[in-house]
Amino acid sequence: MALFQESVLKQQLSNLDDELLVPSWKQFKSYFKSTTTQEKILELKEEQFELIFGFSMESFYASLSNYSTEIQSVLPSETITLEEIFEDL
Repeated sequence: MALFQESVLKQQLSNLDDELLVPSWKQFKSYFKSTTTQEKILELKEEQFELIFGFSMESFYASLSNYSTEIQSVLPSETITLEEIFEDL
């Protein structure tokens, strides 16, 4: 799949006008490759995450370390019924 995507990308890039592409790429890099810009994007992304979900990305990733990698720990009981699932609703 990656080989296909790479060949399509090369084909599409070869169809672009270098006189437009090179200056546009330089402008893009000057802005988005900037450390300051990257820090702002990360900060805004983290703030947005916290506003939406009510907890920080840091605490989210920290909580993931508590989860077991054993599939049996997340599978439901073989004897559980739909009535049991919905009885507390």
